[in-house]
Order: sequence, then structure tokens, then C-alpha cells
Amino acid sequence: MRMAPPAGVAVLMLLVLTRFHGDAWPHLRKDRCSPPGETLVETLSLLRNVGSAFPSECHSANVTLPRNISANHVQCSPALRLVHELLRGVGLVFDEQEPSLGMGGVLWDERKLDDFQNLLYQVLDHPCFLQMNSDSSGILDQYFSDITTLIQRQDVCGWYVLRRDLLWTLRTSLRKHHVCYSWSHL
Repeated sequence: MRMAPPAGVAVLMLLVLTRFHGDAWPHLRKDRCSPPGETLVETLSLLRNVGSAFPSECHSANVTLPRNISANHVQCSPALRLVHELLRGVGLVFDEQEPSLGMGGVLWDERKLDDFQNLLYQVLDHPCFLQMNSDSSGILDQYFSDITTLIQRQDVCGWYVLRRDLLWTLRTSLRKHHVCYSWSHL
């Protein structure tokens, strides 16, 4: 009959593994900052339900988010930094530009858009993201420059492209980096 190691040995082994392999097993680390996963899921849901689907006339809009940026990160820190940088950039675009809603503009529900923006700013105010404010990789600078130009030239498509790319990034991050977020209801 095989006996389990004493509880103290098991805890010590877990602490050693966590210390040396914390980024490989981020869900084992207690010292890392984890943004709330449920809040990002709610942000994603609000953004998805804010209004109409991507219009066919916007498929020719030639602004794309670098698609490989999220897939390359297996560790939490760079993945979360990227999500933060995108969310912060989206917040700045909303601060600097005002989407025109309704006929001739984006067909989005104003109340749902307000709810999304309020939740976006709440996410950005989370302590994990606040401590990242000075850490900008610059990888999205060209993207946001192009999006801003598109919004100024072709208002409707720029907003839809921004929404499409944020939806993709949040879905991808929540799926591929699930363990990087804190979850209160597992």
C-alpha cells in the first residue's frame, strides 16, 4: 500500500514548483495580479450586443489588428499587458472621438454603448491594469493611428473595425489565457 507524503512535504513541493515555474503554471501563483475574468466576459458580452453586425461595405476597410500578437504569448504577463494596451487604446479612441449613432452612423444602442464604456473604464481602473499604465510596448501604436484616421475619414467603418478587433482579442485572450484571470465562480 502506497502512502501519500506528509502534508507539509506536499505543500513544500507545491511552493518550490510555484516559485520556479510560476509563469508556466500561473494559476498556482498567489503573488501575481489577475484581472477579474467575469468582468471581461461581461465587457465582451456588452460589446457583442451593442448593435448590428459588421456591415459588408466595411470589409474593404484596410485596418487590421496584428493577429499574431496574442497567439505568441503563453505567459500571463505579456498576454495581460497586450489586453491592457488594447483596452486602454480603445478607451482613448472613445475619449477623443464620438461615434455618430443611428441613420448615417453606427447602428448601435446608445444605452448599451454607454454601459460598455462604463465597464471598460472600470476594467482599466482595476489595480492590475493600473500598475501597467506606464508599460506600453508600442506594438499597437500604428493600429490605433490607422483606426483614428479611418474613423475621421469613414466614421462608420472605423468604429465597426475597432469593435471587431476588440471582440476578437477579448475572446482569444479569455480562451487561450483563461488561467491569467481571476474567477470567483469556478
